[in-house]
Amino acid sequence: MADAITFYSLAALILLFAVFVVTVKNTLYSAILLAADFLFVALLYASMNNLLLAVFQVMVYAAGIVLVYVFVVILVNL
Repeated sequence: MADAITFYSLAALILLFAVFVVTVKNTLYSAILLAADFLFVALLYASMNNLLLAVFQVMVYAAGIVLVYVFVVILVNL
């Protein structure tokens, strides 16, 4: 029962942050929310006992792609 509660609460947070990523006007805030969304996905993987995939999620997506996205936002001055 606790696994189902954890899964559905994390899934709701992932969907909520994904909606915020799309609806926020400031692109820097959108990148921060995207990083938080990727961290929630990593927590979802960790709750399903797939720690390797959770670590890859944090290293590749939350750190790498969001960092590149922030650099583009800063360079283009959006």
